[in-house]
Amino acid sequence: MKFSAIAEKIGLTQASSLETNPGHDPEITGVAAVDQAGAGSLSYIEGDKFAAFVDTTGASALILPQNEALQARATARGLAW
Repeated sequence: MKFSAIAEKIGLTQASSLETNPGHDPEITGVAAVDQAGAGSLSYIEGDKFAAFVDTTGASALILPQNEALQARATARGLAW
């Protein structure tokens, strides 16, 4: 399932990378913890405790809080959010 379809189903209506880069809509094949995620995985980061994983996760897409710094870091790595 495409990330955009998942985002729509779970009601992610606030800012997302799909607004600025709609062509980057990865196929999501599973969900995993941010530190164990690989290609095709969707994961999430909630709060500062796990923020460093934006720089190291193998996930294809992340659900992020409304934090412009985290969003910019995910975008720089080519992650959908």
